[in-house]
Amino acid sequence: MIRPGENILIDAGSTMGALAHELRGFDRLTVTTPGLNTLQELADSEGIEVDCLGGRLRSLSHPW
Repeated sequence: MIRPGENILIDAGSTMGALAHELRGFDRLTVTTPGLNTLQELADSEGIEVDCLGGRLRSLSHPW
Protein backbone atom coordinates (compact mmCIF):
# COMPACT_ATOMS: atom_id res chain seq x y z
CA MET A 1 0.00 0.00 0.00
CA ILE A 2 3.04 2.28 0.29
CA ARG A 3 3.89 3.98 -3.00
CA PRO A 4 7.00 5.84 -4.16
CA GLY A 5 6.82 9.56 -3.42
CA GLU A 6 4.84 9.16 -0.21
CA ASN A 7 5.66 10.38 3.30
CA ILE A 8 5.07 7.84 6.05
CA LEU A 9 5.37 7.76 9.82
CA ILE A 10 6.67 4.55 11.37
CA ASP A 11 6.40 4.05 15.12
CA ALA A 12 9.15 2.50 17.27
CA GLY A 13 9.43 -1.24 17.85
CA SER A 14 10.86 -4.44 16.44
CA THR A 15 7.92 -5.04 14.10
CA MET A 16 8.35 -1.56 12.65
CA GLY A 17 12.07 -2.27 12.21
CA ALA A 18 11.10 -5.33 10.18
CA LEU A 19 8.76 -3.17 8.09
CA ALA A 20 11.60 -0.70 7.50
CA HIS A 21 13.78 -3.56 6.27
CA GLU A 22 11.16 -4.37 3.64
CA LEU A 23 11.11 -0.72 2.50
CA ARG A 24 14.84 -0.62 1.72
CA GLY A 25 14.31 -1.04 -2.02
CA PHE A 26 11.88 1.88 -2.32
CA ASP A 27 12.68 5.05 -4.21
CA ARG A 28 11.42 8.58 -3.46
CA LEU A 29 10.08 7.77 -0.01
CA THR A 30 10.24 9.89 3.15
CA VAL A 31 10.09 8.08 6.48
CA THR A 32 9.66 9.83 9.82
CA THR A 33 10.30 7.75 12.94
CA PRO A 34 11.36 7.79 16.58
CA GLY A 35 12.51 4.15 16.32
CA LEU A 36 16.18 3.24 16.49
CA ASN A 37 15.54 -0.06 14.66
CA THR A 38 13.96 1.82 11.78
CA LEU A 39 16.74 4.42 11.71
CA GLN A 40 19.38 1.70 11.54
CA GLU A 41 17.56 -0.21 8.81
CA LEU A 42 17.17 2.83 6.57
CA ALA A 43 20.41 4.71 7.34
CA ASP A 44 22.11 3.70 4.09
CA SER A 45 19.06 3.54 1.81
CA GLU A 46 19.72 5.96 -1.05
CA GLY A 47 16.14 6.38 -2.25
CA ILE A 48 14.70 7.01 1.20
CA GLU A 49 14.91 10.23 3.17
CA VAL A 50 14.77 9.54 6.91
CA ASP A 51 13.64 12.08 9.50
CA CYS A 52 14.24 11.30 13.16
CA LEU A 53 11.77 12.48 15.77
CA GLY A 54 13.42 13.89 18.87
CA GLY A 55 13.12 12.44 22.28
CA ARG A 56 15.07 10.94 25.12
CA LEU A 57 17.27 7.89 24.58
CA ARG A 58 16.46 5.20 27.11
CA SER A 59 18.53 2.07 27.61
CA LEU A 60 15.42 -0.08 27.07
CA SER A 61 14.95 1.47 23.62
CA HIS A 62 18.00 -0.25 22.18
CA PRO A 63 18.51 -4.03 21.86
CA TRP A 64 22.29 -3.90 22.51
